[in-house]
Amino acid sequence: MFPSGRGLIILVLALLAACSGPQKRPPLRPPRVVIVEAIRPRPLGPSPESPRRPTPRHERPIVRLTPELSKQARLSLLDQVHPGLASRGAEFVRRCWQAGLRVRLISAYRAYSPRRIRRTASNKKRRMWASWHNWALALDFSFIGRDGRTESIRRIRRGDKRWNRAGRIAREVGLIWGGDFRSGPDKPHIEWHPGYPSLINYPRLQKLLRASGRHARFYERVWRWFPARRSHRQPE
Repeated sequence: MFPSGRGLIILVLALLAACSGPQKRPPLRPPRVVIVEAIRPRPLGPSPESPRRPTPRHERPIVRLTPELSKQARLSLLDQVHPGLASRGAEFVRRCWQAGLRVRLISAYRAYSPRRIRRTASNKKRRMWASWHNWALALDFSFIGRDGRTESIRRIRRGDKRWNRAGRIAREVGLIWGGDFRSGPDKPHIEWHPGYPSLINYPRLQKLLRASGRHARFYERVWRWFPARRSHRQPE
């Protein structure tokens, strides 16, 4: 008897399995590993290993001559000098503070003293010394220390780079810097007298005294020689 129905189906499947032989399974592949590198977050500020980059000039905030800054820099001394020097002196102070140099004015007008006479070794010739301070055409400045006091000029080193930076700014605003004097550098000194040399010799001194009086009591009469054509204003 031949099987029928369900038994026939089972028999056919068994014969097919015997003819085809054992089935080969595909070899197992190793799982694919993806290595992901961790991204380190960048620090907000400069790393301690890299040097600190100075702030570019165009990124620095604009310094304005506020009443507080004017008081610290003693800009009230500008009321004693020529208006042309006053405007350039104010711009000089503003630019120095803009560059990080905390300058302070320490001297402006000085009364003329005819007793300042220098004699040579032979004692035959004499040279009378005068300064543009006697005609309110010069200023002296220094730097403000960490304690808020004015640094003594004698204690500041001659090779201090702050002097050269301040002198460069003085030239930019049209002033004469005392550090450029050949006879004797005077780094804390700036002056303004266009058309006249810095050294006041005896003939030039006599000309100044004839215009301003015997003891330069009317020093403002010399100001008409130097019209304030150009004034430096702070940016609005």
